[in-house]
Amino acid sequence: MDKRQGRKCSGCLFLWKMDALTEKIPYIIRQADIKDIPFIVSLRMKLFRSFLQEDSYDFEKIAEFENNYFKNEMEKNQFAAWVAESDKGEAVGCAAVSFYGLPPKPWNLKGRYAYISGMYVEPEHQRKGIGKRLLQRALDYATEQGASHVTLHTTEKGILLYQSLGFGNSNEMRLELFREDQK
Repeated sequence: MDKRQGRKCSGCLFLWKMDALTEKIPYIIRQADIKDIPFIVSLRMKLFRSFLQEDSYDFEKIAEFENNYFKNEMEKNQFAAWVAESDKGEAVGCAAVSFYGLPPKPWNLKGRYAYISGMYVEPEHQRKGIGKRLLQRALDYATEQGASHVTLHTTEKGILLYQSLGFGNSNEMRLELFREDQK
């Protein structure tokens, strides 16, 4: 029962949470378009610099590759992103989802999967619920697009956020066959 409106509503808890976030946080979340790609790439470079040794990579070259890649993938509907903007119109965070296919499995006959990337919120805007709202938009979109599973890679700082939305460890393993250095 929604006490504010005096009626039963199975979705009211979610809506109430979103209302509370909207009232508490003066940010909007909008779907990105091609003109937002340089901003998305700039945040990804900040993210990479936060855990990679800067002198080991040519971040300008990586950014150039990423700009081209995301533009092409967005045009093919294989990539989508969301941007958080402050009430002053300043872009302060983003989240993205890319789609890929694998052979059909009993639990996913279409073989469509999603990968979350580029989750980043500027430090002065962190711990305000922005990352969670961005991620939820990406997850909703992945569901709408028919992805049965979503994966991501995380830093220590992101683990609690991802767990709060249902992410857990899996049996996936990885082997690095080669390393393509960008320098």
